Amino acid sequence: MKFKIIRLSTKNIHLQRQFYVEKLGLQLLNENKQVFSVKAGKTILEIEEKSDNFIKNGYYHFCFNIFPSLLEDSAEKFLPSRGISLVTNGKDKYTVHKDWNAKSAYFYDADENILEFIARYNLKDEFSTNDTNFDIDKHLINISEIGIAVEDTSNFAETLQQNMEVKIWRDYGDAFKAIGDENGLILATKLDRPWIPTTDHPNAALPTEVTIEGKGTNFVFNNFYKFNFVN
Repeated sequence: MKFKIIRLSTKNIHLQRQFYVEKLGLQLLNENKQVFSVKAGKTILEIEEKSDNFIKNGYYHFCFNIFPSLLEDSAEKFLPSRGISLVTNGKDKYTVHKDWNAKSAYFYDADENILEFIARYNLKDEFSTNDTNFDIDKHLINISEIGIAVEDTSNFAETLQQNMEVKIWRDYGDAFKAIGDENGLILATKLDRPWIPTTDHPNAALPTEVTIEGKGTNFVFNNFYKFNFVN
């Protein structure tokens, strides 16, 4: 699965633009008073300001695939150089996902959404480099995960499969299902669970629009989640 566009919402577009463009250093593509877009590797990230009737009672989570060999450099040099601190469980700098063959570093954006740099070692041959310094323009590959908070993860997975050709990549029961592949995963998670590695940043049903490369049927799930398909 490949995400072409991810659109999320905010109550303060100025602070989010400042974070993604000036602090994280992503290339600004377009902007107006209501929305801006940045280049995140092969994915476009759009942030839209919602009016006062948008009540943010939880947090988004999404993830960037980066060149696997540069995770430590991105976390230990690049992010601190931008004034961005890692978010940890209070003990470990990195989160190791043994059954995913991957390792992650987490950090917050201006809304305290949980962002992630992930090194997927199953993809290391595809994204190998001799570079030793992380460059966000060269070494950020794409947005590879988007979290979706739902009451029933099985029902959500079935709805996805009715509208597109997709498999459950990892199944952790009703609590959590990773749907897709390592280039693009929709993380269906039980509503009100905290996003790792935090204990105080729960997910929520928040306006999310995902545009996916490939064939499928455009649909909306539970009024919050919109899925589009492009060839």
